Amino acid sequence: MVSDLFHRQIGRDDFEWLAAPATAKRARIQLHWDGRDLGFHKRKSHDLVPIEACPAAESALSAAIAPLRAALISRALPSRPGRWEVATGTPPGEVRASCEAGVWKLEAGAWHLDRSPLIHRLAGASLRQPAGGFFQVSPAWAAEAFGSVLANWDLRGATLFDLYGGVGLFSALLRERFTRFVLVESGEAAVDAARMNLADLGLAAECTVADVGTWLPEGLGSSDDAILLDPPRTGLAVEAVEKLLTANAGRMVLVGCDGAAFCRDLKRLDSAWKTVQLAALDLFPLTPHIEAIALLERR
Repeated sequence: MVSDLFHRQIGRDDFEWLAAPATAKRARIQLHWDGRDLGFHKRKSHDLVPIEACPAAESALSAAIAPLRAALISRALPSRPGRWEVATGTPPGEVRASCEAGVWKLEAGAWHLDRSPLIHRLAGASLRQPAGGFFQVSPAWAAEAFGSVLANWDLRGATLFDLYGGVGLFSALLRERFTRFVLVESGEAAVDAARMNLADLGLAAECTVADVGTWLPEGLGSSDDAILLDPPRTGLAVEAVEKLLTANAGRMVLVGCDGAAFCRDLKRLDSAWKTVQLAALDLFPLTPHIEAIALLERR
């Protein structure tokens, strides 16, 4: 599927493929509660399939499904129909369940309100993640895969513009390869966590809460700098692409979890940025989804 996509959309047959190891499990899953039962939606449907366990998830998450269902049935947790996210840290351990009404921690089989962050210990860094906020679904494998690819590409320089930067995963992975870090993310809670995470690592970092498309200036960076973008599934906004076409940074890395949007954005950037490296990472084990990543250089 990946080979066909890259061939048809961007005319590339040369790319690196990183397959997920058998040990890669999901550290967060989204479950649906319909007022009677808890489970996943049937593919391409809103019909609920009740589940007792999830073999794609870390065992701590799978084991939390039954107590979550019991708490919803007994109304110990808000029982309004909706989506719940269940997540754990790295290495897996404590489990949080979150919905629009709040976040609860599982302790001794019961759920208690808890706003403390999940902790991910990855590549020698300890990263806080607000429960319910975005993070890689298989954190240890994602850190390993991204770290390997970026090291092979020898991405380094003066300033890293870490855009759509979340809680600072990429800045943490590249902390020894740049001297200054500028992180931009629209989520306030994520930026608060990023400030603490990067400060703990002793990095010279500027973290800003802003929409990337609005924040991006004309002519961003210099030849010694790099721009790294990890946009949402919909890809880059048109205004972001227009400003990136004028950027003065020497290199750019584009990450995308939707292959079609990723290829569309590469084509939009092509007049100013040449794709020199391409990889596909199996970061969503046991699903047809992949993470694509490309290294671009100024034309």
